[in-house]
Amino acid sequence: MRPGARLKTLLASLALTTVLGPGAALAAPRVVAIGDIHGAYPQFTAMLQRVGLIDAKLHWSGGDSILVQVGDMLDRGAKPREVMDLLMRLQTEATQSGGQVIVLMGNHEAMNIVGDLRYVTPEIYAEFADQESAHRRKSAWIAWKHLLTRMARRHGWRPRPLGSDAQKEFDEKHPPGYFTYRQAMSAQGHYGKWLRTLPAAVQVQGTIFVHGGLSPNLSVRTVEDLNHAVANEISEFDRDSARLQALEVTLPFVDLPEMLGLLHDELQRRSHSGPASASEARQELQQIENRWGDLSKTLIMGPDGPLWFRGYANWTPEEGAPEVEAVCREWNASRIVVGHSPTGTPGDIVSRFGGRVYLIDTGMLPGHYPGGRPSALELTPEGAKAIYPAGEAAPAAWQGKFSSLRLPSLGRLGIMVSPSVALNGWMGAGLPVPAEQASQQQQKQAPDQEEEGAAVEPHESAARVWLGPDGKPLPFHDEGEILDFLRTADVVSSKLMNVGINATQRLTLQKDGIVARAIFRVVHEEKLRKDLPTGPVLNFKDSYKSEVSAYELSRLLGMNDVPPAVLRHWNDEDGSMQLFIEQGQMELDRFKEHKPLPNAKVWLQLFDMHVFDNVIGNIDRNQGNILYDRLGRLWLIDHTRSFSRSPRLPDASSVKRCSLGLWNALRRLDMAQLQAHLSDSLYKAEMKAVLERRDAVVHILQNEIAKRGRDAVLFDLDKALGSIDVLPSEPVAPAPSGPGGGGAAAVR
Repeated sequence: MRPGARLKTLLASLALTTVLGPGAALAAPRVVAIGDIHGAYPQFTAMLQRVGLIDAKLHWSGGDSILVQVGDMLDRGAKPREVMDLLMRLQTEATQSGGQVIVLMGNHEAMNIVGDLRYVTPEIYAEFADQESAHRRKSAWIAWKHLLTRMARRHGWRPRPLGSDAQKEFDEKHPPGYFTYRQAMSAQGHYGKWLRTLPAAVQVQGTIFVHGGLSPNLSVRTVEDLNHAVANEISEFDRDSARLQALEVTLPFVDLPEMLGLLHDELQRRSHSGPASASEARQELQQIENRWGDLSKTLIMGPDGPLWFRGYANWTPEEGAPEVEAVCREWNASRIVVGHSPTGTPGDIVSRFGGRVYLIDTGMLPGHYPGGRPSALELTPEGAKAIYPAGEAAPAAWQGKFSSLRLPSLGRLGIMVSPSVALNGWMGAGLPVPAEQASQQQQKQAPDQEEEGAAVEPHESAARVWLGPDGKPLPFHDEGEILDFLRTADVVSSKLMNVGINATQRLTLQKDGIVARAIFRVVHEEKLRKDLPTGPVLNFKDSYKSEVSAYELSRLLGMNDVPPAVLRHWNDEDGSMQLFIEQGQMELDRFKEHKPLPNAKVWLQLFDMHVFDNVIGNIDRNQGNILYDRLGRLWLIDHTRSFSRSPRLPDASSVKRCSLGLWNALRRLDMAQLQAHLSDSLYKAEMKAVLERRDAVVHILQNEIAKRGRDAVLFDLDKALGSIDVLPSEPVAPAPSGPGGGGAAAVR
């Protein structure tokens, strides 16, 4: 589809909605907004039925209602194809009934358009494998070999031989269904054509819907201009991609890293080809690399773009309120509804800044993040209503306007925590909940919430802060950016730590003006029996891969106290690259100095630490690998001696209590989640052992609950607000026991 035709289609599809300003709200039908889907087809259809938009046969039954899906249909979950097919069909059916289905572009749609496939799983590719013949796969391999050969020969280079090992690597990188998937998502593909018509934002009845948000730094100030700019940028990318293929630099199926890598290689070769370095073609290639070499500067992939912006979730009430007010005024909007950013209270829609912003990404995909569930936000002239699966409670009501609350234990640290506006029943800017009604709602719902582990008084967590070597916050918006930095940043200096036996190095990394430090570990030892100072250990494992496994599993379990870590090849060695915790104090030093624990939340997190260590089979927790940063937060480091194939718990007696969030996440953990997130760092037998140890831990906690009562065993971390003024009665972990046992202590 030509860019002009695409824009006409886009504007025509928005004609019914963008003309409806705030004054038209009373005469307008209801609007239902649904957040990120990520291939969770069963959960998505169940929620559409729950809100009365489709019938039992999945056909439109919403009459003149308007459905707005705010993007991120794709990636992670296995059924994005079914999600797209359903929405494309419902767009036609709704129009025939006087309603409308509006689907917005999310950052994951944009990622697939440009070929950033990091979240496309083998299961997703498999949905397209039935249309992919063996001949097509063989032809792709031949085309790839011919491309590399031609690129080398036209500059007088000797082609690199590509034998059976290279073909095996090619097949592993391109699993069954890959080539059909890429074609379907292309500018000429069935789904790709449709994705390119999706708007970045839409305004309905005075409310702007957008996937990430409207940053104050955007150069446009109207929905129409924003959609024009996004569509034009995508069209420009498609033209550049086609041009690179015409110049025999890339192939239609290559992903984004391959495209940029091939382009860079071609430019490097042309720079050594004499007069060709000044050729018109080289200048054209350089311009293309300048446009797409740094995607953070683009509208569709940049952190301030409408698809990636996270300010509405990360801003404190004090800094965000005036920004949001200015955005609403400049864009002529009464409120903004966004997905993309988890709400801070898993599974719950959250309202911020006096009802000006609604965060509706509640983790619909099972296992996407702990505590997630499907949800919908219903907007009518009477207000806004959060809808969850039948039988599941909404958060307890808060009365009055949105306000900030400075908590005693965190106030001295300068951290702000704020309650969310009521989401139970009707809510809206300036719509209070009667005191009697709120009290009845709280009494009715409290037991269900306790059973499910939901917070009775949900609050918004302060934005996470990562420190650089200079002690100043690093400019990362989320952990995805940190992981990318750890994978790709240049190593500008290294230092071999002088204690320990694992050749651990502390590196200084730099990329795009950002400087941060990281720990690089290369240890990898597996033995059936290992004699340690504490005694013999069977099924011994000491591996850098466990650092990444510990981080990934901690995120699956909703924990935020293991530093981000990735697998990386550096200095001719495979290892783990983990963010260094600046200005951290070891538990060993804190205990020796008789200092109090930073706060009650940290004290409770130590119970979760023991649960986590038993689940991962960590045999090396000690006071040298427990840290507290200058903001009073707990960090758990050095997990190399974890994730063996033994189902035995390393210290069952330490399992005594557990947070509600971790308790629920543990019980939901399954093999599919582990394979989706840990397949690069764990074998299946090791994953099986994780689940066996999990079962044992859950059994212990169930017995504790039966003996001591639920309230004595399970606790809500978000209610741990007091400071700890005295030391615990006993150490939280043993001191380092030998030259190997304190390896992590040496790097802190």
